[in-house]
Amino acid sequence: MAYQIMRTDKANDQIRDIVLYRTELTGRADAGLDLLDKLEAGFNRLSEFPESGFPPRYAALRTRGYRVLIVEKYLSFYKVDKESETVTIYAVVDGRRDYLNLV
Repeated sequence: MAYQIMRTDKANDQIRDIVLYRTELTGRADAGLDLLDKLEAGFNRLSEFPESGFPPRYAALRTRGYRVLIVEKYLSFYKVDKESETVTIYAVVDGRRDYLNLV
C-alpha cells in the first residue's frame, strides 16, 4: 500500500520560493516548473519507497527521525510514520546552505 504524502506549510512556502527563484534566475517560467516537476516526482517516489532517502549528516536531525531526499541541489527533510503510513515533508532547502537550523 502506498504511503500518503503530506507537506507542512513551511515546506510548501520553501518550495514556492525555490521555484520562483529558479524562474527569476533563468528568466524562464518553464525552468521553475521543471524543477517543481522533479521535486514532485521525488515526493511521489516516497509514497512507494518511504525509506529511500538518506539519514541526514547532522546527528541532531538523525536522532529526531528525519531522512533526506535529494533532488538536484535541494534537500527535502521528511519523516516516515509507519503506523499511519504517512510521509511528511518538513523542509526543502538548498543543500549548499547550513541547514541545521532551517529544518
